[in-house]
Formats: sequence, C-alpha cells, structure tokens
Amino acid sequence: MKTLRNICSIVLHVLAGLVVAMAETIAFFQMPVKGKLMVLGGFAITAVVLFAAAMLLGKFRSRLRPVGICLLSASAYMAFSALAFVCMLMTPELMQMIATQTPGFRMPPYSLGDGVAAMGVVVCAGGWLMRMTAQRPAQG
Repeated sequence: MKTLRNICSIVLHVLAGLVVAMAETIAFFQMPVKGKLMVLGGFAITAVVLFAAAMLLGKFRSRLRPVGICLLSASAYMAFSALAFVCMLMTPELMQMIATQTPGFRMPPYSLGDGVAAMGVVVCAGGWLMRMTAQRPAQG
C-alpha cells in the first residue's frame, strides 16, 4: 500500500509540474491583464491543490522537497522552450517562409517581461523550498 501511495504521489507531482509549466507558458502570451491574472490564478490554485494532494499521499521524509524539484523542473523546461522559440524566430528562412505564406504578416507581440517575471517567481519559490528542506549538518 505504501508503494501505491508513493506512486500516486509522484504522478500528482508530475501533473502539478505540468500545470505550472502551462501557467508559465500562458504568462508569455499577450492578453488583457485581468484575463491573464484570472487564468494564471486558476492554474496556480489547481497546482496548489495537486501539490497538497501529492504531499498528503506521499510519505516522503521531506514533503516540500519534491515540490521544489517540480517547480525548478517546470521553470527549466519553460526557459528552454522560450530560448528555442526565440532562436527559431531569429532564422531568416522561417521569417521569409511566413512572409510569403501570409501577406501583411506582423510578428505578434509577446509579453516577454510577464513571462520572465513568472519564471523568476517560480524559480525563487522552488529554490527556497529546496534550500528550506536541505539537510543541515549536525552541530556539536
């Protein structure tokens, strides 16, 4: 039974990490501020519920350490995706292909600042959780 609980906990941690990654992706989109905050709030609440369920199910010694690992992993994935997207947009071949297929093409504005801010908040939270749960050497 303990093994099944740990497996369910790991699955819930993975799902919560995917929800965090989706929220970070949406933070890069150009949307009205009120709508963006509502969507991000919905994703944040969903991630918190999934993380809480995973912590209750899992009998890991340190309950917050897997949450920090998930947050850092989701941010690393999003940073890699953003870098890949920027590199792809810098190729003249892609811009030429898009321009020939779509007359009057303009690059849609992406809110880079909001996305980077969201990634920074998640990285800080994940790093804080990892540091808070780190093993401290015995003093004596």
